[in-house]
Amino acid sequence: MATSKSTPNLGLSNKYDTIQVFRFIAALMVIILHSMYYTSERLAPGFPLFSRGSNGVDLFFVISGFVMILSTQNLKDKPGGWRTFAIRRIIRIVPIYWILTTYKLFVLLFASSLVYHASVDVSYITKSYFFIPATNVDGVLGPLLGVGWTLNFEMFFYALFALTLALRKNTILFLSIIFIPLAFLSSFRTINWPDVRFYANTIVLNFLYGMIAAKLILTGKKLSNALSFTIIFMGLGYLFIPGIPENKVDKRINNCAGKP
Repeated sequence: MATSKSTPNLGLSNKYDTIQVFRFIAALMVIILHSMYYTSERLAPGFPLFSRGSNGVDLFFVISGFVMILSTQNLKDKPGGWRTFAIRRIIRIVPIYWILTTYKLFVLLFASSLVYHASVDVSYITKSYFFIPATNVDGVLGPLLGVGWTLNFEMFFYALFALTLALRKNTILFLSIIFIPLAFLSSFRTINWPDVRFYANTIVLNFLYGMIAAKLILTGKKLSNALSFTIIFMGLGYLFIPGIPENKVDKRINNCAGKP
């Protein structure tokens, strides 16, 4: 992965221009998908969808794995480092998520006709606040704030990452032992499985990809600029070029656009 600086032992004080570009691309893809999806659902049925926009979520998860490895270099051997990491993640994610979830709850309570795919269910709403996968009124796993389904994965990742820091384990190896079987089990999920089936999804592998890329950089493994940019453009081509089976596209659109 190309970076703006070549020194391998980097901290977050160094700027990764490529990562910022990737963040912009991922955000743009998701915004376009959301806009087209809600236009189709609420204003103009049959409006075309940018189905590849759901891949922006994959890219976000790769970036998340990459950044977590870099941002915790000074916490790995620090007593209570896992606690520092967990508090930082909670402060960054929970307040804004709770504010938006509460806003949607108020809309549901006082203007229910404006809210799709949700009903007043105390158990379901409580689980939504605490990032616990729950089944909505349509029988789909997803929180009250539909687009928050990605945060369920992020918080799951952060919890496991904090655990590896607390246990002083090899983070990539530890998470590989969990994520690879989950990705494998995604082919065997059934509707009768408990709600934990939410995490049996190949999307969790994206965290590993980002972590591995960061680790290679930190250990001094550097690709030539030509090869780096070739790989980057090939990856971007995969994100945008059609080819995913339609059933997978439909499922990812439902999640990414907040249909749950």
